Parts: sequence; C-alpha cells; structure tokens
Amino acid sequence: MRGDEFDSLVLGIPLVWHGTDRLKFTLAPDVESRESHSEFLVRTGGMYGFEIGKFTVAPAFNVDVVAGEQALVYGLNFGRGF
Repeated sequence: MRGDEFDSLVLGIPLVWHGTDRLKFTLAPDVESRESHSEFLVRTGGMYGFEIGKFTVAPAFNVDVVAGEQALVYGLNFGRGF
C-alpha cells in the first residue's frame, strides 16, 4: 500500500511492557474503521527509544492481525520526558 492509499482509521488502547528503559513491547486491541464498516484487530510489536536530551525518538515495528490477514506497520514515535 502506498501512502496515498490510506482509507482506514485504527483506534485502540495499547498495553505496554517496558522490557528495559528503552525497549518496549506493545499489545493493543483495536478497531479498524472504514467508510463502510469496522473490524476488530490486534496490534503487537515493539519499539526502541533513543534519548536526545529530554526527547526520545523510537522506531516502532508492529504487526496488525485483522480478519485473518496480517499487515506490517512501522513508523517513528516521538516523546518528551517530564
């Protein structure tokens, strides 16, 4: 799928286990919503944070399972400590 082909919205509440200060694993029951219908999905994955001062940049890799199909989801997370 190309970036201009996105046609759904995924909403959920992730459960996060901090393996270390930087390594995090996620499990998230979610709902994928499209114009015509919504489906339950499960997202599982992990991320590793790199600290830059008070900020964190964390590449994330996840797998979504919905309707018996799998999709690889990847991206960057940005955070700020307080």
